[in-house]
Amino acid sequence: APLVCFRIQVLRTMVAADVFDNVLRSGASSTPEALDLAPSQPGFVVVIPDLLDHAECAALISAGDAVGWEPATAADRTPRKNEAYLDRDALHFKSPRFETELWRRLLPYLPPVGDRAPVGLHADGPRGEAGQCRLYRYTASQRFGKHVDVSRRGARTDEETEYTLLVYLSSEGELPPGRTGKSASRADGGDSRPLAGGDTIFWASARKELCRVSPRAGLALLHAHGRRCLVHEGEEVQKGAKYVLRADVLYAPSSTSRPAAPAALTGAGAGATTPRAAVRQQDVGK
Repeated sequence: APLVCFRIQVLRTMVAADVFDNVLRSGASSTPEALDLAPSQPGFVVVIPDLLDHAECAALISAGDAVGWEPATAADRTPRKNEAYLDRDALHFKSPRFETELWRRLLPYLPPVGDRAPVGLHADGPRGEAGQCRLYRYTASQRFGKHVDVSRRGARTDEETEYTLLVYLSSEGELPPGRTGKSASRADGGDSRPLAGGDTIFWASARKELCRVSPRAGLALLHAHGRRCLVHEGEEVQKGAKYVLRADVLYAPSSTSRPAAPAALTGAGAGATTPRAAVRQQDVGK
């Protein structure tokens, strides 16, 4: 029943708070250059290398294991018309300390959207009980079909989400950070093999790819959602496990926004060509 499920989720959120508090190192000072993957639509699909380091990725995965993962529901795996197929394990968590540090790192990359500026991370759930961040785990055969991400309202009537943030915690061709063969077999759906598959693909049209991003531990993907969202999908994982951190970015009119509007995305948003050595635009990791 929905009420029972909601209570279980709230309990796990409360348990998770201390587990996640010390995952991110406070005050990390590096600001990697952001790369725009869709110069024809500046600022719509942007990657930020090394927003998290490998130790932080490993700690996040371990914290998720400690809290426990919720499997997808039967309804997720049997979508109705105009719904996307979804199969993954997930959890929500609420940790103000974690969210504050993540926001501090992310804010320099967030552009204004019209006359709107970023104000914080969106709490995903009634009155915010479910927390502002989510962790996803995809193992062999799991995927997220073609879809768009909808905008959500904030606590105030003039607040609305404008961007999806995904941070990959594992890398294609590797075991998840901190795992060995034996620990991977026990924890990652019984699969001790390196990750294969799981790219995030953005579509220019029904049959034409715009760009794709392959999972790489610590790499952040920031993409527009709501009215500006591009159709995209999480490609099926062939083997191993893909781990992802997810949050949504809340915006409000600049005159009422809490932080000052940051500068435009560093190295992105001006139609610059993506350096091929860093990310392959047509063969580039949800």
